[in-house]
Amino acid sequence: MADATTTERPIPEGASPSLVEMITESLWGATTLRERYPAVFELQAEARRRPALAAVPARVEDTAFSDSSLRHRQPGTSASPETIDSLITLYQATLFTLVNRPQRELDRARVHRLVEAMARGAFDVGPPLRS
Repeated sequence: MADATTTERPIPEGASPSLVEMITESLWGATTLRERYPAVFELQAEARRRPALAAVPARVEDTAFSDSSLRHRQPGTSASPETIDSLITLYQATLFTLVNRPQRELDRARVHRLVEAMARGAFDVGPPLRS
């Protein structure tokens, strides 16, 4: 029987366990810095209303994409640009959900299961979402 941090479906061949663990730690850590991330989400929303602000979140996103691209090219991981793009999109959605959910509903095992689902989805993607 599988323990609380594993699933019945295996992680795709291109996703290393270290990648899954790195993303899990990042998201789990974010649940302790809950006040930082709503401000980022608010800035992104305000940039859509006020185009003059759009350059700031765009620079942050470009930096995050570049940094993620380097981190996801670790041994045992074959992350294409499309996969990285999907992981970033899924990460952002998961981050939003986690920081807006009551702390009492969160535990590391749940976050780990979400990351495993992200890896399964991201390593089986079509064309990139970025233009």
